[in-house]
Amino acid sequence: MRKDQKEFIQDLKTVYKSASEEITFQNLGLVENKWGKKYLVVIQSWYNNWDHLSTFFKYPAEIRRIIYTTNTLEGFNRQLRKYTKTKSIYPTDEALKKSLYLATINIMKKMDYGGSKFGTSNGTVCIDIW
Repeated sequence: MRKDQKEFIQDLKTVYKSASEEITFQNLGLVENKWGKKYLVVIQSWYNNWDHLSTFFKYPAEIRRIIYTTNTLEGFNRQLRKYTKTKSIYPTDEALKKSLYLATINIMKKMDYGGSKFGTSNGTVCIDIW
């Protein structure tokens, strides 16, 4: 690892951990000014994919933290696979959606989010997923 990569990663965190899309875009500009020559490909990737990345900011901060923390997502997906493995055939797509919706509710009740305010927002996740 390059000696400056840790510092670059810390600066990049100010981009995706920002409170709003506007602040994120400003922070991306600051990161570009500081690191643009050395990490041009990374910076350009953010700009080139801005339309997709900016949708991230329509969610509350506690949901965004869960989105960029893959361990939570991997655990959630593993739990969903357990639910769908027990029944190999679903008569309709609607039956599969209902099963996954109920599984999601059960999984969310069981998962511990380390004292975050996720419990108050789990309805947001369910609504946006379905």
